Amino acid sequence: MLMLDPAFRDVEQYVLISTPEMNVQRQVQRLITAAQLNATQVQTITVVAHDPQAIYRYLAEYCPAHRGKYLVNLTGGTKVMSLTVGNYFSQAEFQTQMFYVSLGENAIRRIYPLAQSEKLPLRYRFDLHTYLTGYGIQEQPREQLYQVNPAVEQKLLHDTLHKVRPLKQINEPSWWFAGHLYHH
Repeated sequence: MLMLDPAFRDVEQYVLISTPEMNVQRQVQRLITAAQLNATQVQTITVVAHDPQAIYRYLAEYCPAHRGKYLVNLTGGTKVMSLTVGNYFSQAEFQTQMFYVSLGENAIRRIYPLAQSEKLPLRYRFDLHTYLTGYGIQEQPREQLYQVNPAVEQKLLHDTLHKVRPLKQINEPSWWFAGHLYHH
Protein backbone atom coordinates (compact mmCIF):
# COMPACT_ATOMS: atom_id res chain seq x y z
CA MET A 1 0.00 0.00 0.00
CA LEU A 2 2.81 2.39 0.79
CA MET A 3 4.23 2.06 -2.73
CA LEU A 4 0.89 3.06 -4.21
CA ASP A 5 0.14 5.99 -1.91
CA PRO A 6 0.29 9.38 -3.69
CA ALA A 7 2.85 10.60 -1.14
CA PHE A 8 5.36 8.15 -2.69
CA ARG A 9 4.57 8.61 -6.39
CA ASP A 10 7.92 10.27 -7.12
CA VAL A 11 10.03 7.26 -6.13
CA GLU A 12 12.38 6.50 -9.00
CA GLN A 13 13.81 3.13 -7.96
CA TYR A 14 12.50 0.35 -5.71
CA VAL A 15 14.60 -2.19 -3.87
CA LEU A 16 12.46 -5.11 -2.76
CA ILE A 17 13.84 -7.53 -0.21
CA SER A 18 12.70 -11.07 -0.76
CA THR A 19 13.42 -14.55 0.58
CA PRO A 20 13.83 -17.83 -1.33
CA GLU A 21 10.37 -18.88 -0.08
CA MET A 22 8.83 -15.65 -1.35
CA ASN A 23 10.53 -16.20 -4.73
CA VAL A 24 9.05 -19.70 -5.04
CA GLN A 25 5.61 -18.24 -4.35
CA ARG A 26 6.30 -15.39 -6.84
CA GLN A 27 5.30 -12.81 -4.22
CA VAL A 28 7.63 -10.10 -5.51
CA GLN A 29 6.43 -10.56 -9.09
CA ARG A 30 2.79 -10.38 -7.95
CA LEU A 31 3.55 -7.19 -6.01
CA ILE A 32 5.25 -5.62 -9.04
CA THR A 33 2.27 -6.55 -11.22
CA ALA A 34 -0.31 -5.29 -8.72
CA ALA A 35 1.54 -1.99 -8.26
CA GLN A 36 1.99 -1.69 -12.05
CA LEU A 37 5.70 -0.98 -11.68
CA ASN A 38 8.07 -1.00 -14.61
CA ALA A 39 10.61 -3.82 -14.25
CA THR A 40 13.45 -1.32 -14.79
CA GLN A 41 12.34 0.48 -11.61
CA VAL A 42 12.74 -2.60 -9.43
CA GLN A 43 15.75 -4.36 -8.00
CA THR A 44 15.16 -7.45 -5.90
CA ILE A 45 17.52 -8.63 -3.17
CA THR A 46 17.01 -12.21 -1.98
CA VAL A 47 18.08 -12.82 1.62
CA VAL A 48 17.78 -15.51 4.26
CA ALA A 49 14.94 -14.20 6.43
CA HIS A 50 16.56 -14.94 9.80
CA ASP A 51 20.21 -14.12 9.10
CA PRO A 52 20.87 -10.46 10.04
CA GLN A 53 24.55 -10.58 9.05
CA ALA A 54 23.72 -11.79 5.53
CA ILE A 55 20.92 -9.22 5.17
CA TYR A 56 23.33 -6.48 6.23
CA ARG A 57 25.94 -7.66 3.69
CA TYR A 58 23.39 -7.65 0.85
CA LEU A 59 22.18 -4.17 1.81
CA ALA A 60 25.76 -2.88 1.93
CA GLU A 61 26.31 -4.24 -1.60
CA TYR A 62 23.08 -3.05 -3.19
CA CYS A 63 22.14 0.06 -1.16
CA PRO A 64 25.20 2.26 -0.56
CA ALA A 65 24.72 5.59 1.21
CA HIS A 66 26.00 7.62 -1.76
CA ARG A 67 23.09 6.50 -3.99
CA GLY A 68 20.77 9.14 -2.58
CA LYS A 69 17.78 9.39 -0.32
CA TYR A 70 16.09 6.20 0.91
CA LEU A 71 12.42 5.89 1.85
CA VAL A 72 12.26 2.60 3.74
CA ASN A 73 9.07 0.62 4.34
CA LEU A 74 9.59 -1.59 7.39
CA THR A 75 6.11 -3.10 7.22
CA GLY A 76 6.76 -6.42 5.45
CA GLY A 77 9.00 -9.41 6.00
CA THR A 78 10.05 -11.05 9.23
CA LYS A 79 10.89 -9.13 12.40
CA VAL A 80 14.56 -9.97 11.89
CA MET A 81 14.41 -8.51 8.39
CA SER A 82 12.67 -5.31 9.58
CA LEU A 83 15.05 -4.81 12.49
CA THR A 84 18.13 -5.40 10.34
CA VAL A 85 16.92 -3.11 7.56
CA GLY A 86 16.06 -0.41 10.11
CA ASN A 87 19.47 -0.73 11.74
CA TYR A 88 21.28 -0.58 8.40
CA PHE A 89 19.52 2.53 7.11
CA SER A 90 19.76 4.38 10.43
CA GLN A 91 23.52 4.82 9.99
CA ALA A 92 24.60 8.48 10.06
CA GLU A 93 25.82 8.57 6.44
CA PHE A 94 22.35 7.75 5.05
CA GLN A 95 19.61 10.18 4.10
CA THR A 96 16.74 8.02 5.27
CA GLN A 97 13.12 8.18 6.26
CA MET A 98 11.48 5.00 7.57
CA PHE A 99 7.80 4.19 7.50
CA TYR A 100 5.45 1.61 8.95
CA VAL A 101 1.83 0.80 8.09
CA SER A 102 -0.06 -0.89 10.92
CA LEU A 103 -2.57 -3.58 10.04
CA GLY A 104 -6.10 -2.24 10.08
CA GLU A 105 -5.05 1.39 10.40
CA ASN A 106 -5.50 3.92 7.60
CA ALA A 107 -2.26 5.67 8.42
CA ILE A 108 1.39 5.72 7.55
CA ARG A 109 3.73 6.19 10.48
CA ARG A 110 7.01 7.94 9.79
CA ILE A 111 9.15 6.45 12.56
CA TYR A 112 12.60 7.68 11.52
CA PRO A 113 14.23 10.12 11.92
CA LEU A 114 12.73 10.32 15.36
CA ALA A 115 12.54 14.15 15.28
CA GLN A 116 10.26 13.86 12.21
CA SER A 117 8.07 11.03 13.49
CA GLU A 118 4.42 11.52 12.71
CA LYS A 119 1.23 9.76 11.70
CA LEU A 120 0.16 10.58 8.13
CA PRO A 121 -3.10 9.64 6.43
CA LEU A 122 -2.90 6.66 4.09
CA ARG A 123 -4.65 7.99 1.01
CA TYR A 124 -4.34 5.00 -1.27
CA ARG A 125 -7.25 2.54 -1.35
CA PHE A 126 -7.01 -0.82 -3.07
CA ASP A 127 -9.49 -1.68 -5.73
CA LEU A 128 -10.51 -5.33 -5.91
CA HIS A 129 -8.42 -6.02 -9.02
CA THR A 130 -5.20 -4.71 -7.40
CA TYR A 131 -5.86 -6.63 -4.18
CA LEU A 132 -6.52 -9.92 -5.98
CA THR A 133 -3.53 -9.43 -8.30
CA GLY A 134 -1.28 -8.93 -5.27
CA TYR A 135 -2.35 -12.39 -4.07
CA GLY A 136 -1.92 -13.98 -7.50
CA ILE A 137 -5.63 -14.23 -8.30
CA GLN A 138 -6.75 -13.15 -11.75
CA GLU A 139 -10.14 -12.97 -13.36
CA GLN A 140 -10.43 -15.15 -16.40
CA PRO A 141 -12.21 -13.12 -19.08
CA ARG A 142 -15.38 -14.50 -20.65
CA GLU A 143 -17.18 -13.25 -23.73
CA GLN A 144 -20.68 -13.45 -22.22
CA LEU A 145 -20.99 -11.61 -18.90
CA TYR A 146 -24.49 -12.76 -18.04
CA GLN A 147 -27.17 -15.03 -19.36
CA VAL A 148 -30.26 -13.21 -20.61
CA ASN A 149 -33.72 -14.54 -19.77
CA PRO A 150 -36.31 -12.23 -21.40
CA ALA A 151 -39.22 -13.60 -19.36
CA VAL A 152 -37.43 -12.89 -16.09
CA GLU A 153 -36.34 -9.42 -17.25
CA GLN A 154 -39.94 -8.58 -18.22
CA LYS A 155 -41.17 -9.78 -14.82
CA LEU A 156 -38.51 -7.66 -13.04
CA LEU A 157 -39.52 -4.57 -15.02
CA HIS A 158 -43.23 -5.14 -14.30
CA ASP A 159 -42.64 -5.74 -10.58
CA THR A 160 -40.35 -2.71 -10.29
CA LEU A 161 -42.88 -0.43 -11.98
CA HIS A 162 -45.71 -1.74 -9.77
CA LYS A 163 -43.61 -1.86 -6.57
CA VAL A 164 -44.17 -5.58 -6.15
CA ARG A 165 -41.65 -7.68 -4.24
CA PRO A 166 -39.84 -9.31 -7.16
CA LEU A 167 -39.30 -12.92 -8.08
CA LYS A 168 -40.91 -14.81 -5.21
CA GLN A 169 -42.32 -17.31 -7.69
CA ILE A 170 -39.20 -17.73 -9.90
CA ASN A 171 -36.87 -20.48 -8.72
CA GLU A 172 -34.08 -20.04 -11.29
CA PRO A 173 -31.48 -17.27 -11.08
CA SER A 174 -32.03 -14.61 -13.71
CA TRP A 175 -28.34 -14.06 -14.40
CA TRP A 176 -24.94 -15.44 -13.48
CA PHE A 177 -21.40 -14.10 -13.49
CA ALA A 178 -19.24 -15.89 -16.00
CA GLY A 179 -15.93 -14.56 -14.64
CA HIS A 180 -13.96 -17.40 -13.14
CA LEU A 181 -11.31 -16.78 -10.49
CA TYR A 182 -8.27 -18.98 -10.31
CA HIS A 183 -5.02 -18.88 -8.35
CA HIS A 184 -2.05 -17.99 -10.54
